[in-house]
Amino acid sequence: MANVKGTAFVTIRAELKKKGSQSEERMRALFSEKGWNIFQSIMPVSWIPIDIGGRIVEAAAKALFPGDPKGIWKMAKICGKDNIKGIYRPLIRILSVPYIGSKAAGLWKIYYDQGENKVLEVNENGKYIVYGVTGNPTIPASLREFIGGFVAGMFELT
Repeated sequence: MANVKGTAFVTIRAELKKKGSQSEERMRALFSEKGWNIFQSIMPVSWIPIDIGGRIVEAAAKALFPGDPKGIWKMAKICGKDNIKGIYRPLIRILSVPYIGSKAAGLWKIYYDQGENKVLEVNENGKYIVYGVTGNPTIPASLREFIGGFVAGMFELT
């Protein structure tokens, strides 16, 4: 079974706290006591089974953006922006979108322990980038949407 790094889940926890007790209670209501305790104990360096990561993403989107069909995407953009810190934040503002896109594929191994992400196509004007993932067929739909939003959040910093 593939795993996903806990970094974004720590950001999700912080976002729940920032939005207030109603968001936290909505999230908690979607988990068993054991599931909630596991979510609360995730560290940035933790490896989480990918199916559990997908369930966390779905629940967090419902808690943070109730009734919003774009909740996962919006939450992922927040995580993408939050995860670009330190020396990378000023650099991302000066580098071209196609260059960043080509490097973003390399970030895959930081966040996922299986599979490979490759840039398949870059529009010559840098308007869009197409990625492809191989070797990790178990990615839940919610995490596939999350990955897209995460990358979009990073690009918004440019």
